[in-house]
Amino acid sequence: FVSQNYGNKNIKRIREAIKINSILAFAFSFVIAIVYVGVARFLYSEFTHIDVVIELSVRQVYITAFTIGFMAVG
Repeated sequence: FVSQNYGNKNIKRIREAIKINSILAFAFSFVIAIVYVGVARFLYSEFTHIDVVIELSVRQVYITAFTIGFMAVG
């Protein structure tokens, strides 16, 4: 898509496509992050019953889940 538009000297369309794709990638990543945060406690409690491990794992999810959206855009 980009190479065809670049060959056709349609830089405006390339910029528009990149903008739309970046928004979609960020939005999709944000939705996935919300789901991941929502199920994190249940997910990690299936692997261990140690409360400290579960709390630290959930904290790690809070920190990293929403950075994925920025990685998708960046």
